Amino acid sequence: MQGTRTAGVQAHYPIPRLVCDIAAGGVVWHYKLKEPLRFSSRLRLSDFAAASIGTPYDWQGAFDARDLAISAVKRWWLGDNGLHELFCSEFVAASWDRAGRGLWANPSHWAPNQLCRTAVADGLCHAPRRIQEADL
Repeated sequence: MQGTRTAGVQAHYPIPRLVCDIAAGGVVWHYKLKEPLRFSSRLRLSDFAAASIGTPYDWQGAFDARDLAISAVKRWWLGDNGLHELFCSEFVAASWDRAGRGLWANPSHWAPNQLCRTAVADGLCHAPRRIQEADL
């Protein structure tokens, strides 16, 4: 949003980014929160997101999230790697945790599909809705 290139976590204006992704054939799903965030939660979430810009992508964590058994053994053996590197669902789980939504105490534990299914099943989010270019 500052017009500078960075690796890892980035911030974009959402509408132009979504238009480009959908026009390129990408599929975008919206998981709307059932309850809006309070002002204090939005501040914590914004602070966490801003502080995360430039955090490197967690390639190993993303790979490990595909197999939860391997991931659990590695966390038990090596310990949690913290949030000094992030992959997509890890960033979302950590963000929800900072905003006080749900029990996402170990963000590195969540594979993307598992995170989304759990968020809907636990009542945090509505069922997903596919975003079309006409919606924007």
